[in-house]
Amino acid sequence: MTDVAKRANVSTATVSRALTQPDKVNPETLHLIHKIAAEMGFRPNLLGRQLRVGAAKTLLILVQDLSNPFFPELIKGAQAAALAHQYSIIVGDTDYLENQEKLIVELFLGGRVDGLIMSIGHLPVGLSAELAKSSPVVLISERIPDLDLPSVLTDNVRWARIAVEHLITHGHKRIAHIAGEASHSTARERSCGYREALQAAGLPIDPDYETEADFTYASGREAAARLLSMEPRPTAIFCASDESALGAIRGAQDVGLSVPKDVSIVGFDDSMLAGMATPPLTTIRQPRRDIGAAAVELAINMIDKQPPAQRHVQVDCTLIERESVAWCREE
Repeated sequence: MTDVAKRANVSTATVSRALTQPDKVNPETLHLIHKIAAEMGFRPNLLGRQLRVGAAKTLLILVQDLSNPFFPELIKGAQAAALAHQYSIIVGDTDYLENQEKLIVELFLGGRVDGLIMSIGHLPVGLSAELAKSSPVVLISERIPDLDLPSVLTDNVRWARIAVEHLITHGHKRIAHIAGEASHSTARERSCGYREALQAAGLPIDPDYETEADFTYASGREAAARLLSMEPRPTAIFCASDESALGAIRGAQDVGLSVPKDVSIVGFDDSMLAGMATPPLTTIRQPRRDIGAAAVELAINMIDKQPPAQRHVQVDCTLIERESVAWCREE
């Protein structure tokens, strides 16, 4: 703030007012101070000020798509854990927009929240690797390549393998996979688990039976209709998310097939709609409330300068057997 004041030829008090109470500074001076601050990469340290008058006691959860049914339960778990420590939660939905991501992250960079919990698979715009590593930043669900940050994750490889093994034990040999986008670590890991299960069972890995979607209902529906129009068609499909699995059930119906009579389908997540589907969906249940709560505990430990018992928390999942899988009728 002193450096900005020197360049603008004003007092540090004027700089402080310009950045926090702009209505109290004349427009020309205000414009000059903001211009110099931007050039110098300066942001007001609101967290420092809050520490003098009482901490913000707020955590920011950053996601790309809040409509994804994976997140509401996770946020409930995070909020319960935060309230137990007298913290509040802010949720930022980037909607996959870079400018929106930048605006939301400014809350953290400006110190208006104490910690950042994120599930976007990359460093947000404006947050450097160095700052992320020295700040209360926790990853959930998605890893960031080449960046070792505290995290709460699922063993996606293992549980995808278990999902596919469930199909194999029901006699299925032609098993397709509707993956997520390869830019997501969860998608890459679940695809790896799919291939590992086939390989361990001595089944061929057919690239034509693997298709990349985007975890959504629409992409799952389109992908399943395409896969099930192949000859020979797969007798089972493992989907990287419940949403794409629900879409795959509809995609099977689109080409005149019945689930599970003609094709078995397994999802991943155990979202609220999984048990309401027709037929109810066999899936891998992720303990989403536990994930949210564990991430909050990690973040608060970092804020309080207390070394966590575990820097990387791995949650356990469960295979939930419902009615979307049947024994394969083909030899």
